[in-house]
Amino acid sequence: MSGVGAMRIVRDGRVIDDPWRTVGAEDVLPGGAIIVPLERRAEALGSGHGADALGVMLPGSADASLLDGLLGTLPLVAIHFEGAGDGRGYSLARTLREQGFAGELRACGAFGRDQMFYLARCGFNAFAPDGDVDPAALLAGLDDFSLVYQPAADQRDPIGALRAARAGFPLAR
Repeated sequence: MSGVGAMRIVRDGRVIDDPWRTVGAEDVLPGGAIIVPLERRAEALGSGHGADALGVMLPGSADASLLDGLLGTLPLVAIHFEGAGDGRGYSLARTLREQGFAGELRACGAFGRDQMFYLARCGFNAFAPDGDVDPAALLAGLDDFSLVYQPAADQRDPIGALRAARAGFPLAR
């Protein structure tokens, strides 16, 4: 989880140059916009980093209550996926969105194109996977499906509600 973040990432449906640098537990705190492990947030603030340029990294196994009282002050929360089969980060992302987090919610680590649609449904709006992954291919994964069956953090209308609306019943959310 340390070192420079992905040079090109997907954020808000576009491929962009990543303005954030990920800093590990033992790394020197550089200037500029940084993402630090949550336990280093106070240290970074004390070293002069402004809260608007300071994001936090959580493992997918973290409890959302760790961010109680901070959600309104964080511009970015990154959730690190240890393995492609680790679904805990999905739940954490959805919980943070349900608790009102409106900033950048970034998926980092071990995931690929086939997970992009589902990550977005849980509330992620930025994606920085490990390894040599083509951001354009990731971007295409956001459009893998045109309809959904369940409500989720992305607020898309499920197909059942769309069918009901077409039959003259109001959409229920």
